[in-house]
Amino acid sequence: MKQYETKDIRNVSFVGHGASGKTSLVEGILFKAGATKRLGSVDEGTSVSDFDPEEKERKTTIDSSVLHCNWQGREINIIDTPGYQDFISGSISALSAVETALIVVAATSGIQVNTQKMWNIAREAGLARMVVITKMDGENIDFPVLLDSIQNAFGPECLPLMLPVGHGAGFKGVVDILNLPGEVPGDVKDSREKLIEAIVSVCDEQLEKYLEGQEIEVEKLKGCFSTAIASGSIVPILCCENKKSL
Repeated sequence: MKQYETKDIRNVSFVGHGASGKTSLVEGILFKAGATKRLGSVDEGTSVSDFDPEEKERKTTIDSSVLHCNWQGREINIIDTPGYQDFISGSISALSAVETALIVVAATSGIQVNTQKMWNIAREAGLARMVVITKMDGENIDFPVLLDSIQNAFGPECLPLMLPVGHGAGFKGVVDILNLPGEVPGDVKDSREKLIEAIVSVCDEQLEKYLEGQEIEVEKLKGCFSTAIASGSIVPILCCENKKSL
C-alpha cells in the first residue's frame, strides 16, 4: 500500500439531512476517482457505504462508514454519515475526525433541520466547509432562490464555484465560473467577481493587484483558494446530479 505524507492526506465528512444524496454523491466520487469499477446505487442496494442489510432494506444510512480514494496524488479519506435524527450522533462524532465538512443540500428540499444542525457544529468546530447541492435534475428547482436561502442561513461567505446549466430533466452539467474561457457572460460576471474578491482577501499580493484593477491569473487564484476555504473566508458551493455522476 502506498504511503502518503501528512500534507497529501485529506479527511472529509459528508453531512446533511437524511435523503439529501450524501451516499450517492460519495458513490459518484469513488467511481470518478477509479476506486470502484461501477457506480453503486442506494436504490439497488449496491452502494459501497450502505453495506449493512438493514441499510439496504431501508435505503438509508444508519452508521457512518469510512472510505477512501486517490485524487491527483492525494489520499482522500471520506466519512459518509447518516442524516436522520435517530442516527445523527454518528454524524456529529464524524466531524471530530476531519478537517473539512462537506454539507450536502438536496435541491429538491433545500435546507432542513439536520442540515442547519451539522453546519452549526462544523462552524463552531472551526472546520473548513463546502456546500454541495445535489439532485439538480429534480422538479420545480429555482437555483437563485436556493442560493439565496443558503446564503441567508449559512452566511454571505457561501459563494458559488459552479453554476448549473439547466435544471430538472434539462440539467446538462455545470459551469466552473473561475475557469470560464473567453468573455464572461453578464449573468455570471457578478458571481465571479464576488468569488474572486473573497479568494484574494487572504493573499496580500493578489489583493493588491485586484484593488489596482489588474487581471489575476486563474492559477494565482487557485493558489489562494485553499487558504480562503481553510480560513472560512469562503465556503464554495458546488452542484451536481449524482446518480449520473455529474
